[in-house]
Amino acid sequence: MFSVIFFEKALKFSFKECHIWYQLGLSLMSSGKHHRALQVLRECVKLDPQHATAALLAARLCFEHLHLLEEGIEFSENVINLGEDHPQAGRGFLAQGIGYSLQATETKTQTQRQSLHHKALQSFQRSYDIDSDDHLTLYHMSLQCSLLRRVNEAMCYVQDALQLSSQHQHSLHLLALLLSAQKKYKEALEVIQVAVTEYPDNFSLLFTKSRLEERVLSVEQALSTCKKMLDLWKSLYDTDSDGETRGTGLIDKLISDRRSLAQITLSEYGDKDSARGSVRESLAASRVEQALSDVASSMNSSYAPNQGQNQAWFLQAQLWIHLGEFYLNMEKLNEASACVKESATIFPLSHQVAYMKGRISELKMDYSEAREHYLNAIAINPAHIKSLQHLGQVHHCLGNDLMAEKVLRDAVNIDPSSSQTWHDLGKVLESIGEFEAASECLITAVSLDTTSPIMPFSILPRILQS
Repeated sequence: MFSVIFFEKALKFSFKECHIWYQLGLSLMSSGKHHRALQVLRECVKLDPQHATAALLAARLCFEHLHLLEEGIEFSENVINLGEDHPQAGRGFLAQGIGYSLQATETKTQTQRQSLHHKALQSFQRSYDIDSDDHLTLYHMSLQCSLLRRVNEAMCYVQDALQLSSQHQHSLHLLALLLSAQKKYKEALEVIQVAVTEYPDNFSLLFTKSRLEERVLSVEQALSTCKKMLDLWKSLYDTDSDGETRGTGLIDKLISDRRSLAQITLSEYGDKDSARGSVRESLAASRVEQALSDVASSMNSSYAPNQGQNQAWFLQAQLWIHLGEFYLNMEKLNEASACVKESATIFPLSHQVAYMKGRISELKMDYSEAREHYLNAIAINPAHIKSLQHLGQVHHCLGNDLMAEKVLRDAVNIDPSSSQTWHDLGKVLESIGEFEAASECLITAVSLDTTSPIMPFSILPRILQS
C-alpha cells in the first residue's frame, strides 16, 4: 500500500511519465484494487501505445477479475496491431483467444457460440505459430478442444504442454479430466494424485480427486479427502478471518473428531448448536442485506466490492455443498441437510444452497417444495444447469411435461454439452408422444456421455499467466 501512495505522489511531478503510471498499476494490482489498476493501465496504454506489457496486464484484469470481455479483447488487439514480429505478439493472440472463448461460454445463440469458439481456436493457433514453445498456448488449445468435446485432439495438445512444462498444475488437471472423459478413471486418479503431491493446497485438484476416488475406490475414501479439505481450509484461512466467525462451528467438531466422516452422524452436533446456528443465520442474512443495500445505493458511483474479502468463506461454503452431495449419493439425507445448513449460515443467498435443498426435498418425494427451491436457485443464478435439470425433472414428476420441456430446452440452450440435460429432455418428449425428437435427444445424450469428464472442463481457468 505504501508503494501506491509513493507512486501517486510521484505522478504529481511526472504526470506524463508512462513508467510511473505503469508502476502504479502494478502496485494497485498487487493490492487487489483491480478497478483502479485498470484505469491506470488505460492511461499507460494511452500515453504509450507501444507498451505491450501494460496492454496485456489490462486484458488480464478484464478477463480474470472485472469481466470486461470486450475491452479485454480490445487490449489484446492493441498488442496484435504492433505486428507479428513483436516479442509479445504471441501473447496478444493468446489473450484474444481467451476473450473469444469466454464470450462463447456466455452466448446463448448456438450459431454465434460456434463462431466464437472457432475464432478462439484460430487465435490460439496464431499464437502457437508465433511461439510453439509456449506451454500456456498449448494448454488453452487443449482446453478449447475439450470444451468442444474434441477429446483426442485435446489430449495431444495437453501432452505437448506438459512436455514443455511438466509441473504446470492446470495442464495436469486438464489431463486428468481428459482421461476421465475417456473413462480411464484409474489413470486419471493417478495423475491427480501426482498433481496434489506437487500442489497440496490446491482445492480445485482436491475437489476432482474426491470425485475420482468415489468412482475408482469408495465413497469412504472420498469422504476422507473431504475431511482433509476442511482441515486444510482451517489451517490456511481460519487465522486470517480477523475475528469474524461464520457457520455453527461444525468444522471444528468434525476436524477434532478422530472418526471418519462415514462413521460420524452430523445430526449429533446439530441439536446442541441449533440456537447458535439460528442466530448466525440471521447475522449472515443481515450481512447480505447490508451488502445489497450498499450496492443499490452506489449504482451510479465508483463503488466496487472487495472480491477477495469473502473468498475464504465462499470456499468453505463450497466444501460443505461438496460434502453434502456425497451424502446425498449415499442417501444420508440428515447428514446432507446438516451440510447444507452449515453452508447456508455462511452464504444464505447462495444458489447452490437452494439447489441442495431442492435435491433433498426431491429425494423425499416432496416435489412441490423441491420445485420452489429450484426456482429460488434459478432466480439467484439463471444459468445454473443442475437447477434447471432438476426443475425439469420435478415438473415431469408433477405431470407438467410442457413446462418440463421448456425448462430443459432452456438448459440445452445454455449448455448444449450436458448429456444429462439431453437425456432428461428425451424422456420428457417421449412421454408427450414426440418419439422422433425424443430419439434424437437420447442419441445425442449417449454421444455426449462418451466424452463427459468427471468434473466439467469449465472449472479450469482461462489465464494469461501460468
